[in-house]
Amino acid sequence: QALGKIALDFNALQADLMSISAHKIGGPNGSGALLTKPGVALAPLIHGGGQELRRRGGTENILGIAGFGAAASAVDLTAFGQLAVLRDSLQQRLEAMDVQGLKIWGAGTPRLANTLCFSAPGLKSDMAVMALDLEGVAVSAGAACSSGKVAGSKVLYGMGASEEEASSSLRVSLGHDTTQNDIDRFVRVWAKAYARATKRRAA
Repeated sequence: QALGKIALDFNALQADLMSISAHKIGGPNGSGALLTKPGVALAPLIHGGGQELRRRGGTENILGIAGFGAAASAVDLTAFGQLAVLRDSLQQRLEAMDVQGLKIWGAGTPRLANTLCFSAPGLKSDMAVMALDLEGVAVSAGAACSSGKVAGSKVLYGMGASEEEASSSLRVSLGHDTTQNDIDRFVRVWAKAYARATKRRAA
């Protein structure tokens, strides 16, 4: 997850194994790499050939490998860090709204520059995801991507979230092409969905 977002030193982490994915840095989906500490023995999952130092049989995905390499060469941690300006703009816009119980998760602590997770009791995550999707805005429920899942995040529970906070959380991720106009549009669309939900609850 940290690849392309913060400085990453496999040796300094003293890890035995680390898996990294190309799509996390704009490379081709389905390509990745497994970093291994010298001396760590790995049993092959696919037998039959001498590829990957006899750890995997079958022809390598040359296009995927080349695409991963190109994406890795283009990583710019400084440019990525500048996304914090937009993330903070989004946070400030949300905090300026009249949203009772709004909680910004991780505020005031070191966090990735492109991600904002917040809870707003009154609008359930599943309803917010659907409302935003209908407006062409893609977000995720909870603290991390999870296909089709809108249940409360164990990560948020671990951070002290209540059931209501966890079930109303949204995670907004920014990309290299995200603009202030995108932030403004998200706020407008989400505010409309929140107003509808709270109006129904009050009726």
